[in-house]
Amino acid sequence: MDSLQILADGDDGVRRLWPDEYLEQFYDYIPHRRHGKMRANSVITAEEQAALVEVSRIVDDARDATPANLLAEEFVATGWPKQIQRKAPKALNLMRERGPFSDEPEEEVPPKTRR
Repeated sequence: MDSLQILADGDDGVRRLWPDEYLEQFYDYIPHRRHGKMRANSVITAEEQAALVEVSRIVDDARDATPANLLAEEFVATGWPKQIQRKAPKALNLMRERGPFSDEPEEEVPPKTRR
């Protein structure tokens, strides 16, 4: 969810992390298309996965279309952050609806959805 928040922040997210980290932090969780499909994950719903695939496609396009080591303002000028920003909130909001999992103990169900 943290990586989606940065993407949803658009230009401001780029300025906080710089272009390479702005894109690469998403790949900590979702692979670039040339590294295969997103692996099945029991904590991600089918709807969340579909939204993540949409975000992944545009992040992959941005990564493939831009050279490494751009300055933040150079990357902002490409327009990619705004395009990504249009897709990321859907996935982020879906994940927020079910709530985050804890970073500490292993959980079957996120705390917000426990009954």
